[in-house]
Amino acid sequence: MNQKNDSFLKLKQQIKSATTGNLYLFYGEEVFIKDTYLKIMENLVPDDDFSDFNRIFLDGKDLTPEKIDDALDSFPVMAEKKLVVIKNSGIFKTRDAESSNISRDYWEERLKNIPDFVLLIFDEQEIDKRSVTYKSLSKNGMAVEFNFMSDYELVAWIVREAQKNGKKISKDSAEFLLSLCDPGISNLKNELDKLFGYCESEIYKSDIEKVVSKPISVVIFDITDALIKKDSKTVLNILLRLKENKTSAFNILYLLSSNFDKILHAKLLMENGATYDMVASKLKVAPFIAKKYIANSKEFNSEFLIDKISKTAEYDLKIKQGEIDDWSALMQFVFECMK
Repeated sequence: MNQKNDSFLKLKQQIKSATTGNLYLFYGEEVFIKDTYLKIMENLVPDDDFSDFNRIFLDGKDLTPEKIDDALDSFPVMAEKKLVVIKNSGIFKTRDAESSNISRDYWEERLKNIPDFVLLIFDEQEIDKRSVTYKSLSKNGMAVEFNFMSDYELVAWIVREAQKNGKKISKDSAEFLLSLCDPGISNLKNELDKLFGYCESEIYKSDIEKVVSKPISVVIFDITDALIKKDSKTVLNILLRLKENKTSAFNILYLLSSNFDKILHAKLLMENGATYDMVASKLKVAPFIAKKYIANSKEFNSEFLIDKISKTAEYDLKIKQGEIDDWSALMQFVFECMK
């Protein structure tokens, strides 16, 4: 997935020509880019030194019709326009909207009547495109999805960021860095900042190996790769290191099961003619993560994966019933996988 969707391109054109509307929904996986565009939109509305009146940020957990109406209907002070941002309202998820104290009828009517002097932006983590409020907003404003950038775009971004900071990094090294980070530019940026401080003129793979902290999600792939090779020594070393770092064995067991589940889904999707992008979309993961699941799916048969997913549930029950401690359960499970 990349940022080439219609709504994102339209938003960029509106910003460039300074012809923005007054109602938006920002959502999607790529939080860094979403936050960047929120800031750009904020800068388009001068507060004229009256930010308390012309910049209103509402928390979705504490919304009432009175607060919303007051924020939207009160005039800006000494300015032509005011900004209102509502974060994590949950109204675009069917279940949350139905359980909300604010009725769907209220939102449907309210979204039709946003004053011209207001720029209202909903900043959401999750949405349901089938919800009434989503359809209403799309009709009266613009919903903009911020997707994970493609692998190609991310590698190019890493190279550009290195250049901005007076460093060089090869395409291979950039791809290697990408493989060691959780999805999202924020995670990449944090690791790049550490590398900029550590390296001199060029960033090499050896530097990345020394400096970059592998998140547990990446370590789980290392365990999976070692299981494929039946490399018990590597598996044991990884598990002992995680134990020394006081990582929860229960969490590792859960993540291994989740990994097997996604590998199984990738396998079934590919067998039914899905593309890499389709797998990434269905599993809701970054493209380079989807490639890992697809590569792993070629090494396991479906029966093995189904068995191990069900075995995790069995070990989970044994741990909760006190029949076995969590680290013993994890060790047994992992070595069963190599038989």
